[in-house]
Amino acid sequence: MRYWLRSFGGLAIVVSASVVALAGCAGLPADGPTTSAIVKQVTGTKARSPPQVRVPVVDLTHAVVQALARPPSPTFVESFGDLASLQEGRIERGDSVAASIWEIGSAQLFSSSPNAGGAGPTSTAAQSATLPSQVVDPSGAITIPFAGRVVVAGLSLAEAQSRIEEALHGKTAQPQVILTLTHDTADQVTVAGDSIKGNVVGINPNSDRVLDVISAAGGALSPTNETLVKIIRDNRQVTVGLQSIINDPNENIRLHPRDVLIVSRNPGVFTILGAVKNPAQVQFSSDHVSLAQALGLAGGLNDAQADPKGVFLFRYEPRSFAAKVCGPCASGDLPTVPIIYRLDVTKAQSLLVAQRFNIEDHDVLYVSDAPKTDLQKALNLIGSLSAPILTGAVIGRAVP
Repeated sequence: MRYWLRSFGGLAIVVSASVVALAGCAGLPADGPTTSAIVKQVTGTKARSPPQVRVPVVDLTHAVVQALARPPSPTFVESFGDLASLQEGRIERGDSVAASIWEIGSAQLFSSSPNAGGAGPTSTAAQSATLPSQVVDPSGAITIPFAGRVVVAGLSLAEAQSRIEEALHGKTAQPQVILTLTHDTADQVTVAGDSIKGNVVGINPNSDRVLDVISAAGGALSPTNETLVKIIRDNRQVTVGLQSIINDPNENIRLHPRDVLIVSRNPGVFTILGAVKNPAQVQFSSDHVSLAQALGLAGGLNDAQADPKGVFLFRYEPRSFAAKVCGPCASGDLPTVPIIYRLDVTKAQSLLVAQRFNIEDHDVLYVSDAPKTDLQKALNLIGSLSAPILTGAVIGRAVP
């Protein structure tokens, strides 16, 4: 009996010491800060330590979501239109052209056999000659025998043919010219990027579109939902997701000569931590992922651990948007402002808010532990410490 009392006394001492040591629960392991720790941020007071940055905590409401609504991203069709290029199909400096010249009558300048086919000196049989291919020089001209230098740069093939015929008028009878573009350096699109094989792709007049050129260059090398397509034309550049181009045929616009097409991989990601069933780093599977969808991807809140009033989203907001939701926090000259958004899922309307609030690239979603979780951890720890002593007491009582 005295042994059992001594053992029980030791148990009481251990339990008492454990309760004192764990009274604040500060030493217990945790997934991250509690709700109160996040909300009650204070500026550092130690003289030798730098002050902590006070990050505003903004409750997510319909009004906040409305204020944070991003303007629609620029689209290809809005930025560039879908009209054919006025310059497409025109001869440019550096192109190579070949001319076939047809003549009729006895005074033929180009035919090597003017009397071919048994035609006599007065025959009206048509004869032709094809001149060697030549490059349009820096002045925009080519050389035609007996006509001299003829400027063809900036003209369509039909216009260039008419100009050569005019230059030959009076020198040969009824000249007819067929001009062929043997090498086109102007009607091309440059394709580059880390998600496609770089290439220079020739485009057909008024027909080749974004997806045509991507396919001609070998196709995108990254998953569709992770691929961005940028068009650079003149002084403008616009980026659109490849998935958006596939989903919306209007975005599959005609490309123009000298456009630059950049195809790159940008696997947008966000991180889910804390008291959720499946913490993870998640890649965007579509252009838009709402906060509600993000929680669903994490398997929802951990019922035994999560604080439903402590769903937080950590983000660096552009200053212009930060000013709409936290006012003074947007002061300063840094381009972005750290903000913590809080969602209380015990309120039914919060689920509607979560559907309208979109996750951004590099966001961190964190669910804090409920206060009762710390107490439960403390009780479990006390139980693990006292169990050996209690077992020894029971064995000691059983031994005579």
